[in-house]
Amino acid sequence: MKRKIVAAMICAAMVTGTVPGMALAAENLTDIQTVQTAEEISDEEKTSETAGEDELQDTDEIPEIVQNTDRMSENRDTEGAEDPEDAGGLSHEQLNEEPGIPEQNSKVEINTAENEPGITDRADAVIDTQEELEAAIAQSGEIDLGDQRIELTSALSINNDVVIKGGTLAGTDSVSGNLVTLMGNRITLDNVKIQTSAGNKSALHVYGTNLTVNGLTIDHSNAAGGAPVIINNGAAADFNGTVNLTLGSNSWYGINVDNAAADFSDAVLNATPVTATQSVVCLEGGASASGVALTVVVTENDGGANHRQTAYVADSNLSQFIQAKTAAGADISLIELNKDVTLTAPLFLSEAMTVRSASGSYRINGSDAMGAENVVTITSDGVMLDGIGIRTAPANKSALHVYKASASLRNVTLDNQETAGGAAMIVNGSTVRVEGTLNLLLGENSWGGINVDPTNGAAGVTFTDGSKVTAAGSDQNVIYIDDGDDADQVTITGAEEAGLEQDAEGNYIVAGQDTDPEPEQPAGEEDAGDSDEEKPSAEDNSPENEEKPENNGTGTDGTAGGDKEESGRTDAENIRKAPQTGDSSTGLYIALTALLGSGTMAGTVLKRRRKTTK
Repeated sequence: MKRKIVAAMICAAMVTGTVPGMALAAENLTDIQTVQTAEEISDEEKTSETAGEDELQDTDEIPEIVQNTDRMSENRDTEGAEDPEDAGGLSHEQLNEEPGIPEQNSKVEINTAENEPGITDRADAVIDTQEELEAAIAQSGEIDLGDQRIELTSALSINNDVVIKGGTLAGTDSVSGNLVTLMGNRITLDNVKIQTSAGNKSALHVYGTNLTVNGLTIDHSNAAGGAPVIINNGAAADFNGTVNLTLGSNSWYGINVDNAAADFSDAVLNATPVTATQSVVCLEGGASASGVALTVVVTENDGGANHRQTAYVADSNLSQFIQAKTAAGADISLIELNKDVTLTAPLFLSEAMTVRSASGSYRINGSDAMGAENVVTITSDGVMLDGIGIRTAPANKSALHVYKASASLRNVTLDNQETAGGAAMIVNGSTVRVEGTLNLLLGENSWGGINVDPTNGAAGVTFTDGSKVTAAGSDQNVIYIDDGDDADQVTITGAEEAGLEQDAEGNYIVAGQDTDPEPEQPAGEEDAGDSDEEKPSAEDNSPENEEKPENNGTGTDGTAGGDKEESGRTDAENIRKAPQTGDSSTGLYIALTALLGSGTMAGTVLKRRRKTTK
């Protein structure tokens, strides 16, 4: 009987060793039965003192089997506690599905899951909902959103000290106010993207906090109002890296700083206005900003009486911005260049203001995109140009046109070397006061330095004590005076003290410089230069009730172009045919050119023809 029991036990042990999975599945039953059988055998052997040698040998083997079985049971329990996936050769998932798993194994599985990265460790956790983000903000510290896009169904307030890296915060129409508001003591946004929807206002509101930005992208194109960024209530913001702002038609401006401070010294601001009144940065309420390399436009009554605003305006929108603010009665007092500016449209200065350069040498450049227009036109008294340059592009006409106004120039350079036909400055029924140095740079197509035309009223130039005129680029007249019936209305004061002298024709040249005599006018050729002087072309910028010549196919500035469709000539070609201001005598100019030949000096050719007939 005992040998049968022993044989059964040996078989059981062999089966257990061969199929561990089966042993584990019946772990409790097998172990208990094996131990009980061994104990019964041991007790029976202890009571039989007369057992034979075969029985004694069987008895010696039985404890060894029991001992090994106990170790196997202990090893399974111990190994299961360290890694449940090793138990019985089954995976972690299979253990969860396998019935009859001991309770302790289930507990081990839970503890292991809690220690896995990304489950409860916020540094590695994936945050993809607003609720998870708000929970992470409540804990403060660093939050890495990676490439996650989080939809905000309610306004997000960050009132803890956090560093947020990456991610896109996307607004939904359920948010009717500002989308993200910062109110913590110190907050850092590192390459964060914010996108507004149609129901939102400002994308980012920095309220009384210290903000550091290391790269920021905001799409405000669909917002209902506000601005991409508002900084106020004593906040301080430090911008670094690239800041991209996409404005929409409802955006007030790019970044508004109100009773706060912002530093853009280490930032690159990219913003493309889509309406005329949008500035890139707007300061008010005693706010300050540093490091913004854009043109400053200061208005004294923008948004209400005595409400001063300082706007930093992009080149592409400068002319349009100034024209819109003037039309709105915002009272522009100052334009300050912080770099060279290239215009996309003619610049009209139609109210008293100062235009100056922060460095004393920055320029306002025309562009071919402007076409046959003057670069800068002054139409109001009280304009001062201080320490700036104005330069024409090949498609442009004159650098500066002063139309029925009084203006002052201090240390100004007018560059007309590249032009479709024009002068460095046209004084059209106006008076100009020159202080300091006036530099005139002329080219082959220039009419001359300063064209003084009294057709639209008395005209003159006054050179103050200590002023000086320099001219370079050609032998043309520095000051050319129209000699028609209104010539007696021209007044030139202080020219000799400024280094000029009058030639035999009554014009002014640099002292000691010779010009070719004025060519004879062909007999019988009528002078068609009696038309009114060219007038500003921008709408709503000329004085009210000012009569303008009818635009019967003419250019917007009054240059002759009525036969453009018939002849097929471009504006630039027409300008070259009739270079003088208001002069439409194309046939006369062609005749003179043919008579003189290609070797005639441009300055002599372009002198005003005296009238031979009335």
